[in-house]
Order: sequence, then structure tokens, then C-alpha cells
Amino acid sequence: YAYNLGVGFGANPHNYGRVWHPCFDNFVERATYDISITTLSSQRGYANGLIVNETDNGATYTREWSLSQEIPTYLACVAVSNYTHVSQVFPSALQSIPIPVQLIGAPSDTSNLKSSFVNLFGAMSTFETQYGPYLWDKVGFHLVPFSSGAMEHATSIAYPQATANGSTTYETLMAHELSHHWWGNLVTCRTAEDMWINEGMASYSERIFVEGIYGYGAYINDVKSNHRDVLLNAHIRDSGYYALHEVPHNITYGDHSYNKGADVAHTLRGYMGDTEFFDGLHSFLAANEFEDVDAYDFRDHLSANTNVDVTDFFNDWVLNPGFPGFVVDSFNIIPNGGNFDVEIYIHQKLKGTLQYFSNVPLEVTFMDENWNEFTGNIVADGEFSQVTVTSSFAPSMVYLNGGNKIS
Repeated sequence: YAYNLGVGFGANPHNYGRVWHPCFDNFVERATYDISITTLSSQRGYANGLIVNETDNGATYTREWSLSQEIPTYLACVAVSNYTHVSQVFPSALQSIPIPVQLIGAPSDTSNLKSSFVNLFGAMSTFETQYGPYLWDKVGFHLVPFSSGAMEHATSIAYPQATANGSTTYETLMAHELSHHWWGNLVTCRTAEDMWINEGMASYSERIFVEGIYGYGAYINDVKSNHRDVLLNAHIRDSGYYALHEVPHNITYGDHSYNKGADVAHTLRGYMGDTEFFDGLHSFLAANEFEDVDAYDFRDHLSANTNVDVTDFFNDWVLNPGFPGFVVDSFNIIPNGGNFDVEIYIHQKLKGTLQYFSNVPLEVTFMDENWNEFTGNIVADGEFSQVTVTSSFAPSMVYLNGGNKIS
């Protein structure tokens, strides 16, 4: 095998195009690519884009590739081995032209590769539905003998050989890397300090994939599992509580960018509601395709192009470290005709931050002794909040965030 990976976690800068070709190596400058690879006749070379020419030279073999979309240099790739590929075609519901798919591996790998990628088309359909059309020349994954992750090279993802084992155990990794063709490759963080836009949104896309294939219940269980891990471990693994924006260089690719980024994306969905959230993501990606962005661009676009002002959300969850926690201190029940006014006193507590979060939308649920339930919507603001919600019954219990829409 000969192959490259586009990022050096310990490198400064992290962009790693410069190790194999001269370039302006950053997240901002983009170029199209024409790549010619000459190999031994027993091998084949793969790269970004589509094959435009092949020449059998006898002892050697030359294959020419062309990528028509502009990419930052770290997303360019080459891969050489005794490769072959499985050709498929994704019938996009959003585009009239079918999208070619190449699953690339050694001949002995192709059967397992197809089985492990059985939900690839489901992932494509889910992401096109939630994010917008796939705007690249092809979908491609090439297997490499690498055990520390994958790399989202545009149209030809470097994917660890061991995870294409014939099962779907690692299919969320497949979904994560594919989703970079919206988050990271199409719209790219302007600097490493906003890596959550690339990696947090791709990690959240793993949950969107789970929802699309297995349903909302599986999605919310995955969200809760990730949230628990973030609360227990992110500040330990990353040696502190950090805002998503302007993360230090040594944790660019840490738990905050990936796991907390995904957790906060779920909370943004809870703030905005599904329609505004996904419409906003569609709009943001379409307005910034093949461009670089930062947290403020994201914030300002959503506020200007949806019916939700996300200024407080970004101030609290993206530009500020830590988490809020909300508890019901007490509640009073006041009869009101045939109904009951329930006065609820809520205390906001803080973890890893000194800033009280503002205008946080929460669900509040009432339950009576017969297990009847009623759920309403409230807003908590500052350290102490008092809200009144009218119910048709007198509750025995009041609890918050039963649907886990806010992490």
C-alpha cells in the first residue's frame, strides 16, 4: 500500500497536504486537482474525482484522475495497492443524474466491504434529505491498513481495512466520513479553532444516520449515551472545560470538537425545533458551499434565515464552556375553575462554567397519581426561574426535559 492521510493531529498546522505536494496548506485556499498515478502493472492508483484516462504501459500502468470541485489541500489524496473496486450507482432523489459509487479494496476485501456498507445508500438518502444534495463527482471509500481512524478525502475516503469486516459494527464511522462531504469538505471551518463545525457536525451526523436507518428512539438513545460520556470524560480527556469555539491547538481533535460538538448540535435542534433546524442547515450549506466559515457565520446565518434567534444559544453553548443543569426546586398548585395553575420554581446549576445560560427552552411534564401526563413548553433564564403552566389535572410530580431535547 501507498497512501496519504490529510491531517496530522500533532502537526502545526494540522493540515497535511504539504507532506506530499507543494501547496498553500490551510483550510481556506482551494484548488481543483488533476492527478496522474503510474504504478506497477499489478497495482492500481486511486485519487479524488473521476478517471479520465488509463494507459497500460506494459510493466507499468498509468491512471489519470480529475476532480472538478475545489478543495483545501488536506483533502487531496492518492492510494495505491493491488486494488479493485465495486462500482455502484446511487439514485439520488434530489438530482437527475445518478451518483457513481466506488468501494475500493483488495479483491479479497470486496465481499466484506459490500456487506459492511449495506446502509451506505440509506446514509446518502438521509444526508441529502437533511442537509441538501450531494455535490461531488462520486462517492468513494478506499481501504487502507490504518487502525487509528479514517480520513474524509473528498470523493475517496481513506477507510480502515479492519472495520470493513462484513458486519455493520462500524457503520457509524462510514456515516461520519461520508457526512464530511457536507460538513468539512463542502463547508469548511476557517481555522482549526472551529473544528467543531467539521467534526462536531460529522459526529452529530452519525446520530442523524442512526435516526434515518433505525428510528428516533435509537437516535435519542445514542444522543444520551454520548451526552453521558461527555459529562463524565470530556474535561478529563481534554484536561479542562473549553468552549467549542477557539479550542486550543492540542485538543483540536479532542472530545470537545467531536463529542461535545455533537451534543451541542442536538441541543440546537431542541432549541429550534426540527423544521427550523433542518431548514437552517440546508440554507447554511447552500449559502456557503465550497467556502470557509466560523462560528459567527453559522450563528448569524441561522438567526437571519430562520424564525429563531440563536444568539443566546451560541453565546451559551458554543462561545462558552461547560453546561447548565436545571432542577425543579418546588411547585405550587392553584385551582383555576376546572383547571389548575401550576407555579414552578426552577434552579439553574452550572458545570464547568461561571455563566448562567439565557432563554433555554425546556419541556415540563406533569403526572398525576393515575399516571396521566401533560407536557408543556417553558423558558428558563438565569439562576432562578418562576413559570406558571395550566393543566387539566393537579400533578403529583413535575419534571423537566423528559424528551431529552436539551443536553
